[in-house]
Parts: sequence; structure tokens; C-alpha cells
Amino acid sequence: MCSSDLAGDYENLSDLRAKLRAGREEETRKRAETGLHNDLIAQLVDLHPVELPESIVEQQAYQLANDFAGMLQRMGLSRQAIREWDWENHLVEARVRAARNVLSSLLLANIAKTEGLAVSPEEIDAEIQKMADQAGVTLDQAKASLTKNDALSSIESRLLHEKALSFIVENAEITVEEITAEQERAEREQAMKQAAEADTEASADAPPAESQTAQQS
Repeated sequence: MCSSDLAGDYENLSDLRAKLRAGREEETRKRAETGLHNDLIAQLVDLHPVELPESIVEQQAYQLANDFAGMLQRMGLSRQAIREWDWENHLVEARVRAARNVLSSLLLANIAKTEGLAVSPEEIDAEIQKMADQAGVTLDQAKASLTKNDALSSIESRLLHEKALSFIVENAEITVEEITAEQERAEREQAMKQAAEADTEASADAPPAESQTAQQS
């Protein structure tokens, strides 16, 4: 088998490596961007505590739980296993997430309104076109499905929230701390040392094996 066979649609192996490297860099950039957005939302929510209507939070929590149940089903869990899931504790966590989601949505919407941000019909169509391409349907078919499920407004809201987040990023003072290889190795060694000390303390607290044997006899 020659190199061109291995490369597939790529011109050569060098081209393949370059595109794989570019793909990894893009993935890293997206992870960093998502992490930054999550951090900003967390700070935004913490700085603006608001008591939310319980009914809205509860509705959002049950929607999150329903989405999770759907994910479990897609993973292959049986209906019986899903029914026996610890939904009581799951809903406790879902309510916390729901409250933060609702509050962050309200805050981002308020920022968008204050700063005069808006989403154009062309931007909505472009987003729907992406969804249509992924689903293998036409733009009109995707629009019809979204309209039927009353989901068009949620797309507009999501895009508006993304614009508000971008506005915050552009106007925020963000400090990026670079970690050297030596710092990373030192932190890893410190973590291993702490883990070893914890194991030592646990062993010291446990009764000696001979004592346990004597007690048993």
C-alpha cells in the first residue's frame, strides 16, 4: 500500500499531518473559548444573585432531566434502568443548574438589550442552514420542523446570548496565565505527594493486621 492510499483525500502525508495539526489547534481553541465563556457566565451569575420564580426553575430542571433521560436511552440503557435511576437526587442537581441557566439567560438578554445587540434574519437562516446540512435536509425542511416544534425563538435567543458573551469578552480585561512545563511537573509532583500522604494517614488510622487477627481469634 502506498502513501497516497493511506492519505485518502489528502495530497500527501505532509498535507495530512498539517490538516490534523490544524484540526487539533481548532479543537483546542474551541475548548479554550468554551471554558472562557463558562467562567464569564459563572462570574456574571455570582455577581448578580436574583431570586427566580420557582415555577420557571422547576420547569427548566425537569427539561434538563428529560434531556438526560433521552441521552441515557441513546446510550442503550433499558427503560427499566432509566426508571430506576436516582431521579430524586438528579433533580436536586438539575435545579441548581436550571437556576444558573435561567439567571444567566436573563442577564445576557439584559446585556444584549442595553448594548443594542440584535440577531438578523440572515444570521438565523445561516444557523438553520448549518443544522440542515448536519441533518441532511433542505433549509425549508429544517425551518418547517423548527416552526412545528416552536424552536425558532430558542435559536434566536441562543445566537443573541452568544453575541452578548462575545461583547463581554471583547470588553473584559482577561489575563491569560501561561504554565511552563516545569510548573506543570511541579504541580503534578505536589499532587502525587499529597495523595501519598493521604494514603499514609489512612494506613496509620487503620488498625494493624495482627490486632485484627487477634480480635477475630
